[in-house]
Amino acid sequence: MYEFRRLVKHKSVERVHDPVIVVRGLDANFGDIIRVEMGKEMRTGKVIAIEEDLYFVEIFEGTAGLNTSAIVSSTYEPITLPVSELMLGRVFNGIGEPKDDKSKLYSNKGWDVNGLILNPYFRDVPHEMIETGITSLDLLNTLVKGQKLATFASPGLDVLSLQMQILKQSITNSKGRFAVVFAGIGLSKDEEHFILSTIEEAQVADMSVLFLNSAKDPAMEALLTPRMALTAAEYLAHHIGLDVLVIMGDMLNYSNVLRNMASQKGELTVREGYPSYLFTDLASLYERCGTRRGKPGSITQLPFLTMPNDDITHPVPDTTGYISEGQIILTRTVAHAGVHPPIDILNSLSRMMHFAVSDKQAKLSNRVYHVYAEGKKFQDIAAMMGMDVLDEEAKLFVSLKEEIDELLLSQGANENRTLKQSMRIASQIVEKAPSI
Repeated sequence: MYEFRRLVKHKSVERVHDPVIVVRGLDANFGDIIRVEMGKEMRTGKVIAIEEDLYFVEIFEGTAGLNTSAIVSSTYEPITLPVSELMLGRVFNGIGEPKDDKSKLYSNKGWDVNGLILNPYFRDVPHEMIETGITSLDLLNTLVKGQKLATFASPGLDVLSLQMQILKQSITNSKGRFAVVFAGIGLSKDEEHFILSTIEEAQVADMSVLFLNSAKDPAMEALLTPRMALTAAEYLAHHIGLDVLVIMGDMLNYSNVLRNMASQKGELTVREGYPSYLFTDLASLYERCGTRRGKPGSITQLPFLTMPNDDITHPVPDTTGYISEGQIILTRTVAHAGVHPPIDILNSLSRMMHFAVSDKQAKLSNRVYHVYAEGKKFQDIAAMMGMDVLDEEAKLFVSLKEEIDELLLSQGANENRTLKQSMRIASQIVEKAPSI
C-alpha cells in the first residue's frame, strides 16, 4: 500500500558541487527522486548519500545555473520506468523519455529501475541457443538463452556493426516470441544515425526497444541507461513472456562515468581510480538475467566493452570477466588478418554452450578448435623461421587454419548463416585434417 505524503519544499541548499547539491534536513530516503526548482526551470535528481541531516542529491541534468536559492522537494519514490508492451518499436533516451517522434509512454505502473530479484531457487538451467547467424558464435561460442556473455574489444574496432548484425539477425532467426533491447552508452550522433537506419532497413523495429544515451548527455543519464534497458527487458520477459536479448555497450563508457562521479564525490577509489564498489555495481546489472523454471520468457545479456590498450586485465574487463559466463574477444590482430567479425576464437569461450548444443555440434566445434590451434602454432613458427622448416603435415595445418579464417569465420555484415550451413562448411574443412 502506498503512503501519500504532501510534498514539502525546502530552501536549505547548503552548497552546489557539480553534479551534486547538498541539502540540509530534506525529508527523503536513499534513492528517492528529488525535484529542484530554479526560477521557472525544473530539474530532477536522486538521493545518493545521507550523512546525519545532510542529503547529497545528484542532479541528472547537471548543476550549471543552480545556486543555494534553489527550491528542493522529494517525490518519495525511486526512479521508475513506465512499462507497457507498447515499448516495442520505440526509441528512448537514457532516462526513458521518447527520442522518436511518438508520444510519451503512459502506464498504470512504473517499474523500479533497480530491478527485480530473481530467486535462485526458481532459476532454470539455460538450454536453448540464440541463433545470431554468425558462425564464430553459433558454432563455436554459442549464446544461450538466459546467459550473460561479455564481449571485449580492442580500441578502434567497428563493434557497432557487429552489435547491429546480432540484433537484426537474432530477431530474423527467432522461432518464438523474441525481442531485443539495445542500450547504447556514450554514442556519437553518427552512431545513433547508423543504429536507427540499420534497424529501419532491416525492418526489425517492431521487435526491438532502443535506449540511446548520447556522449553529450548528462553523466547521470549514462548510469541510468542500462538500468532502463534491463527494466524494459524484465517487463517484456517476466510479464509478457518474451525471450529478450539485451545488448549493452560500451560498458567502459559506463564505468568511466562511474569513476568520474565517484571522484567528484570524494569516494574511496582503488585500481586506476575506479570506485571500490565497481564489482558490486556491475554485478547489479549483469545478474539481471536468466530463465525461470516452468515460466515463459528469458533475459540474455550481451554486454560489450572496450579493452583500453588491449589490456584484458584492466579493472573493467577484469571485473566483468569474473561475473559473466564466458567472453568473446575481438582483436585488431584478427581484423588485420581480414577476418570479419574479428573474433579471436582461441581466446573466446561460452561456458553455457554445452547445455544447448548437440553432441554432433560439440564434437565438430572441438575439432575446429584443434585444427585451428595447430595451424596457428605452426603459422607462428613459420613467421619466425620460415615455411621451409615445417613438414608437410604442419603445412597442411597452416593451410587449413587459413581456410577456416577465410571460409568459416569471415562473413559479411549482412550475411546470415544458419547453424546447418556453418556446420557444413566446418565439416568440409576439418575432414581434410590428419586424424587426432
